[in-house]
Amino acid sequence: MEKLDEFNERKSQQYQNRYNSRLNNIECPVCGAELYDTNPGIILTCSPPKVEIHCEKCKYTGYRIY
Repeated sequence: MEKLDEFNERKSQQYQNRYNSRLNNIECPVCGAELYDTNPGIILTCSPPKVEIHCEKCKYTGYRIY
């Protein structure tokens, strides 16, 4: 059985990893570098749902369909 402190620490790390920016294998339409999902844990509830993206090289920002 897992101790409460250990469980909470593990879940906290998983939560942090879920919300960190990460590369998404999509090419920037401006400079061609790989784009990042800016806040991958935040999904806009429009139709279709979208996620904010950005390029660290040229500072492009936009949205992709989730």
